[in-house]
Amino acid sequence: FIMGFTLSIYTHLVLTIYITIISVIYLLLSYKKIITKINLKRLFTGTIIVLCITSNYWIPLLEHYYLKDYVIFLTQYTKEKSVITLPLYYYFFPKIYLSGAMNILRFNINPLSLIFLALTYIIIYKQKIKEEHKKQILIFIVITIIVLIPESTNIIWNIIPNILKNIQFAWRLSLINAFTISIIAGYGINIFKNKKIIIPVVILILGIMNIHTTITTKQNINRNNPLNTTCCSYIWQQEYLPKNAKENIYYLTKRDETIITDNTNITPKKDKNMNLKFKIDSVPTEIELPRIYYLGYELKINNKKIKIYQNKRGLISAKIKEKGTYQLKYKGTILTKISNFISLFGIIVGIKYITKKEYIAK
Repeated sequence: FIMGFTLSIYTHLVLTIYITIISVIYLLLSYKKIITKINLKRLFTGTIIVLCITSNYWIPLLEHYYLKDYVIFLTQYTKEKSVITLPLYYYFFPKIYLSGAMNILRFNINPLSLIFLALTYIIIYKQKIKEEHKKQILIFIVITIIVLIPESTNIIWNIIPNILKNIQFAWRLSLINAFTISIIAGYGINIFKNKKIIIPVVILILGIMNIHTTITTKQNINRNNPLNTTCCSYIWQQEYLPKNAKENIYYLTKRDETIITDNTNITPKKDKNMNLKFKIDSVPTEIELPRIYYLGYELKINNKKIKIYQNKRGLISAKIKEKGTYQLKYKGTILTKISNFISLFGIIVGIKYITKKEYIAK
């Protein structure tokens, strides 16, 4: 749980929220067997450890969120953007799916997998298995069907909270289906009377699936739209930019690395960390730095901090009143630094917790 959710949060936060919702539904449907005092204690402890480990991700995220100035957090952005779904038949037949102006997605469930899955269902229900196992299988079938609905239709996306629309591509939820289907298929091992043939059968199935995938992906794709670097810069939908930066995206793509002042342009020195060092000889002046405004930047002269702000183009600006050499460095915010310590603490506690003798023994 700790390792899985930690990696999931770092991989895709919104998808993790969906996985959490599905997990809660599963826990509620199986509450008699799973929800016990000891399990709730472990779940609470594991959740706290996960939140500590990933704090260096979600704390800076919330810090930027409360500014309400970055595109991905703006209400009008989530209302206007559409969630790209995948037609249901694409899951069953090899197709080339255009997921965006420059993204080609080859996606389908392997037909052989579908055949074996169907056989597994039939054989399981014909055999005498425990009622609790039947219930578990039914729960996972229901979850699979529920998840397929938002994956393949836009109906549900009109009523869910806007923040959840940041999943962007609904077919990312197929990860959940892959998980539920794999659990269901696991029951199929019981159909083999001779356990020695399980490994050869699995190897044969994987071999055939690999051959199928190799054959069906050998398709020529003709792209008529060459990469437009002007429109595609700063991530495809520019959702992680400040609002002002997105509105001036063409200006940013053409802008050079000079520092613009009221009187002239200055070419700064850059170190390996992309920090800037430059000299100002004419004051007072307002400068525009070639860096997009994010929390954590510091502008100094003689170890004295200079106030910086976001200008109308989404870049870092400052009003300079003193001649001398200035340095712009990314230091991170106070909350970011604190979150790094919390994360380190969480890692230490997490390692100690999951390596406890009682868990290793079990």
